[in-house]
Amino acid sequence: MAIFLKDIISAVTIDIPVQFNHIEVVCVDLFFSGVVCRVICFYRSPGFSDTDVSYMIDLVKCLQKLCSILRS
Repeated sequence: MAIFLKDIISAVTIDIPVQFNHIEVVCVDLFFSGVVCRVICFYRSPGFSDTDVSYMIDLVKCLQKLCSILRS
């Protein structure tokens, strides 16, 4: 998974917590004129099995964690 940015955009990669290594997710903070915008991209393959539901639960937990981490 990747996020492509023009070189004039200042960005910092946010580390994904270890417990979510199995989730396909990328997170960056973008900086625009003193404003920070967090971008989170993820992929979830289609499906509704027990494994897929478990993955989705972990994905929501990961998103909650990434939304609660602030970079100074």
